[in-house]
Amino acid sequence: MSNLSNMKYISNMHEIQGNFLFNVENEKSIVMYKYFSNGWKIISVVPEKSIKRYTGIIIVVSFLA
Repeated sequence: MSNLSNMKYISNMHEIQGNFLFNVENEKSIVMYKYFSNGWKIISVVPEKSIKRYTGIIIVVSFLA
């Protein structure tokens, strides 16, 4: 397990859960996180281009249906 405390986006996590845009390794990404009462913290970093790619597919499939 990696220690993520040195990652700059960690300082943006003030609420129990949330999401925000952040440049991670020079790539615009969506950072999503949630803190649990048992001490666990779940953090997901997804490049924005990945989400846009799948959003386009969903739009096309919805249009064809």
